[in-house]
Amino acid sequence: MRANLRTGYAAFFLCAHRSFIIADNFLRTAGLIGFRAADFLEAALTALGAGLPFCFAHQAFFAAPILARAAALM
Repeated sequence: MRANLRTGYAAFFLCAHRSFIIADNFLRTAGLIGFRAADFLEAALTALGAGLPFCFAHQAFFAAPILARAAALM
């Protein structure tokens, strides 16, 4: 019984340790983007360039039938 309890504790601490590492990496990334928001957004605009309006139009084109169907069901 005691060995089974120790195994449970070990599994719990392993899961807690992994979740802390994942959260730490996520928050570090979010913090780096937050400190350099202007650089991050400038790079995104440069990458998309003239295609940015097309991306919005493309999403709106495919979202319109979904929104119409949702409105009809309400």
